[in-house]
Amino acid sequence: MAKRCVAYCRVSTNHEKQKTSIESQKAYYEEKFKGDGYLPSPYGMLYRKNGTFEPLPALYIDEGISGTCLEIRKAFEQMIEDAKLGKFDFIYVKSVSRFARNTVDGLQTIRDLKKIGVGVIFEDYCINTLEEESEMKLTLLFSVAQEESSSKSNHVKFGIRQRQKAGKWICNAPFGYDKIEGGLIINEDEAKTVRYIFKLFTEQDMSVYGISTHLNKMLEEHPTKQGKLWNRQQIGGILRNSIYVGMYRSHIVEKEGWMATDKQKKVPLKDQYIHELPALRLIEDDVWDKTVQILRAREAVYSTQSFKGKNTGGHLLSSMLYCKDCGVKYTRQKRHGGLKKDGTRSDLGYFWGCRNYTQYGTLRCNNKYGINEDVAIEQVQAEIRWLQNDIRERDGGALKTNFKAYLRIMYELDHEADNMEAIRAQIRKVERKKGILLDDYSEGLMSKELYQKEVKGLNEEIEELEQRLKTNELYEETIKKEWKKYNQYIKRILSLDADNLTNGDLKQVFNKIYVGVAPVEGKAKPRKYLIFSYSLMGYSVEEIIALYYEKGYADENTQINIVMNGETT
Repeated sequence: MAKRCVAYCRVSTNHEKQKTSIESQKAYYEEKFKGDGYLPSPYGMLYRKNGTFEPLPALYIDEGISGTCLEIRKAFEQMIEDAKLGKFDFIYVKSVSRFARNTVDGLQTIRDLKKIGVGVIFEDYCINTLEEESEMKLTLLFSVAQEESSSKSNHVKFGIRQRQKAGKWICNAPFGYDKIEGGLIINEDEAKTVRYIFKLFTEQDMSVYGISTHLNKMLEEHPTKQGKLWNRQQIGGILRNSIYVGMYRSHIVEKEGWMATDKQKKVPLKDQYIHELPALRLIEDDVWDKTVQILRAREAVYSTQSFKGKNTGGHLLSSMLYCKDCGVKYTRQKRHGGLKKDGTRSDLGYFWGCRNYTQYGTLRCNNKYGINEDVAIEQVQAEIRWLQNDIRERDGGALKTNFKAYLRIMYELDHEADNMEAIRAQIRKVERKKGILLDDYSEGLMSKELYQKEVKGLNEEIEELEQRLKTNELYEETIKKEWKKYNQYIKRILSLDADNLTNGDLKQVFNKIYVGVAPVEGKAKPRKYLIFSYSLMGYSVEEIIALYYEKGYADENTQINIVMNGETT
């Protein structure tokens, strides 16, 4: 049986270039596979930089993603997972640097693939990783690619610093300006909006959110640079940008290393570059000083406070709550009541609301209802306690039932797996046939041509049987790993103290927590409730039920054995 192959590529983010590149890559590898006597695999994926993806037979393509780190290449990750499931036998890559520019990552991935019988063919040096001595060559080549990336990064950093030191503008033009060769010029139409924003903030005491809402009602008169809606981040950035008083600060942060995932570090003030550019001034110093004072005063009042214990976020629910209607994250906001006799406002605590509705109103989302932080925390704690009790009292309870449904959905557990012992017996039977043929050929009972033809057919049959054997072994190993993850997940849940949860605890138990809204009979305000998506599975119970139907595992006459909040659904 002919070997099945795929190719790994990276393409530009430019739409036209990308389209041309994908078509040319597809045509090239179709011809390449055919010439080498291989078949293209039906599996593949195009992953775009904006986070979307689509199937693409025989090609795994990352759009505009750096090769210096494997973790941010989703198509590459999917290709390795598919390789482990036996979906192809070889991976074609045009160059070593396209595969990885990190020696450790590159070699470890090659070794992992080699263990399961999947080879990588590097076209630039004609290297097949299933052949002897390939690793020694690759160690040298990966090291060279890594050094080239490091050297290139240092050159780029040096060039950027030199331009910053000379006062050159190297970023996109901020709102209020247009970019020219090495610098900026004032855009008079946008400058009017900038001055108006500072006026609303300092003279009319408008909030950042209030300004963005106000400008969105006057978009024809005050459009954004990209023609989109105004939001709080844009307004806040304008109010904090010293370029509007003719001061340009650069080299404020710098990447610690050369890899794509390396963090940015803050540059000490003495090493930053500050340039006075009076020709770019749009507002006066007294307006700027008042803006800074207001911002500092408001930040002191509205600063977020951490919940109990050590958190990976600012507070317990950080980056966890999402809007069920539009899918966007909820944000935390301070809520105040009316004015008291002493002129101060009563403190109503914190609440969480949809970011889309907060910034854009009904232009982006109709969910105007937030949820009080105390209410949300109580529901999270109640969910953890319910999970713990259900796991203990019913041997895994609803979570175990849901996980079984998840495995059936993802891995089709009801399929008729091949009997591996029967496959091995069949391989031995075919090997015996080959032995009989050899005896007949040796005794002159059949011609050389007939012998070769028969042996070729038997070899292909053995190859197909061995592939079925490998696929089933990998399949069983994958299911075992999933159950191992489940057992670790259960232990983690049982170890939690529901009264002293941290943000890190939640992120290990839940993937996302959606905020739903349900009407209450006889009441004007609806009830807010939380929908929990398990980090073990990446789905909520509602989503698992929907997938269960979509896969055809249930119909009108079939009861779905999935439990939700203690009740069979």
